[in-house]
Amino acid sequence: MKVGILLITYKRTEFLDALISKIEELNLPTIFYQNLSLGNNKKFIEVQNLLYKSLNKKDKFSYINPPKPLSAKDSIIFAINYASNLFDYLLIIEDDICIKKLSKKLLFESVQLVKGKVASVSLYSPYVMNTNSIYDSYVLLKSIYGHSWGWILNSKIWKEFQFDRKNDFFKNIINIKKINFSYRKFAYHNLSFLAEKNIIDTWDYSWNSYCQSKNYYHYKFVPSITKHLGNRDNYATNSKNTIQNDSIQINLVDNQNYIHKGKFLIYSDSKYDLALLKYHHNLSIFRASIIIIINYLPSKMVSIMINFYRRLMRYLRF
Repeated sequence: MKVGILLITYKRTEFLDALISKIEELNLPTIFYQNLSLGNNKKFIEVQNLLYKSLNKKDKFSYINPPKPLSAKDSIIFAINYASNLFDYLLIIEDDICIKKLSKKLLFESVQLVKGKVASVSLYSPYVMNTNSIYDSYVLLKSIYGHSWGWILNSKIWKEFQFDRKNDFFKNIINIKKINFSYRKFAYHNLSFLAEKNIIDTWDYSWNSYCQSKNYYHYKFVPSITKHLGNRDNYATNSKNTIQNDSIQINLVDNQNYIHKGKFLIYSDSKYDLALLKYHHNLSIFRASIIIIINYLPSKMVSIMINFYRRLMRYLRF
């Protein structure tokens, strides 16, 4: 069983020292990945120097770039494709994630859960748990949606996903017939089509829709053991354009939808997936309807509409 770490970086420097120190403590083979920069290279070089400095400390560390500057979506896919060919299981961290609560012991205990139909374990979740919890150890919520702010990936399933993407999986609606749709789920799946058309610059909608179609699922730590530090900063590509609720309440009292796996309590309730779509992904009925409609409009027209919306949101918010 090969377990490795993938650190995805670009131009953020402020969190890297603490993050790399924690990675050194975990003492696992680690790939430092940095997307190439367009335009002003000052921040890019600062990050690169920090990474090079760390390479001299650990022979388990390596550094890679893509062959050319990539979009946010293509950059992350490139990095994961590279690392998933080297390791069976990957701890994936981006340069704005705090993992100080993660121990090597907990990491390997979590890796043991990423088997069979489990595509990933998310160290972050947008949920909070009531203080009267029936369980005082680690709680994992079983979900059809993974989360990427610190996560452990089953490389085998990721490689299946990439193989099917290359074979036009998302061009054939028949492939997603297995998904038990609600209106918001259907809107979410339409977002995966928009991503595959490169109208929105993200990859995780496609990943989650694919996992649903194959009956794969994910576990999420509740509460989170990682923290997202760069949400809505100058380098954020998607989160600063949305209104997110990262404090969705979970109540475990008097509910029997859980099983024990070692020191973990695995909890399952589909209403929290729907709450995720409604509050974290901001899929109101109105917004869901707009997403479904624009997926069937010409791609160029949709790109113009989305770019206008993002500029408007940035103007109104900042």
